[in-house]
Amino acid sequence: PGVYFPLGSVEMAAPDLRIAVFGAGAIGCFVGGLLKASGNDVFFVGRKEKRDEIKRSGMKLTDLDGAFKSVSSDAICWKLLPDDLDQADIVLFCVKSTATRAAAVEISGHLRKGALVVSLQNGVENDQILRDVLPECEVVGGMVAFNVVSLESAHFHRSTDGKITLEARPGTNFLTGLLREAGIEAEDTTDFESAKWGKLLLNLNNGLNVISGVPLVEQLSNRDHRVVLSAAMKEALMVMKKARIRPAAVGNAPPALSALILTLPDWLFKKAAARMLAMDVSARASMWDDLQRGRNPEINQLNGAIVSLGIITGIKTPVNQAIVDLVNQAFSNGKSQNLSGKALRRRLAI
Repeated sequence: PGVYFPLGSVEMAAPDLRIAVFGAGAIGCFVGGLLKASGNDVFFVGRKEKRDEIKRSGMKLTDLDGAFKSVSSDAICWKLLPDDLDQADIVLFCVKSTATRAAAVEISGHLRKGALVVSLQNGVENDQILRDVLPECEVVGGMVAFNVVSLESAHFHRSTDGKITLEARPGTNFLTGLLREAGIEAEDTTDFESAKWGKLLLNLNNGLNVISGVPLVEQLSNRDHRVVLSAAMKEALMVMKKARIRPAAVGNAPPALSALILTLPDWLFKKAAARMLAMDVSARASMWDDLQRGRNPEINQLNGAIVSLGIITGIKTPVNQAIVDLVNQAFSNGKSQNLSGKALRRRLAI
């Protein structure tokens, strides 16, 4: 009581704050679950299968640092339809980027005027799409730099290092505080445009992880795989430079240096990029999980965004285009090509 923050045109007392997680998959359940475990009023909107799984066992929330929290099934409010989103002051928007516009249209008539809608999605266009469709809401871009895997019995595990970065707008400083209290590293930035393009550079590996068919640590420990990722990043940096986009560093090294570090010999890379490899040995990109579950890939919102920007700027992006084609082929066939780094380099002539 007595703690207030601005939310659109409304001032809310912290104890009265209600948070909704819309499109509650792995990221949404992990973030929303930790917020709930730390005492916030949170409800989830998502698939029936996930609701039934959580109803049976509650939520288990763990990370690679050994933390463990849980939320009992009777403490979780799960809805299948967005009808009650007008009860939420903050909506964490966690649907796949392929469904952003359709999902925003679906909820547009159910949101409270001035509600804070936070995009926790991959890609660089989601925040603008949400602003176009939800003009009466305060839309905030968000960037999740860690990976969460959904295990059996509603167990959500953060398998890589990283933080949540939010676009600095009214209410976001308060939200970053809630995230930190829940045990999630979080910050807000006044230069979110640079931050989201920096995150896109990291996400260029999602499709390559699908094509390789191996866990991230194994893939990134192989120089041939890294050389392909470096080539994709260098293309991205060229088109961003032509478009006058300055991607922020998402980690310790500037983007151009990160692309160079990827090409180092294996033994030297493991020393120089120990933090990048600080993840569970079984961790995979979220796109791999989409392949296993028969969902559509976000490749057009990731590597495809570089291809599109290349067309606009007049710069060719053959590596990113090849990755888009191979990922679409894998999803069409329902399985990874399981290409080794050497085989992939030969195919791409790198």
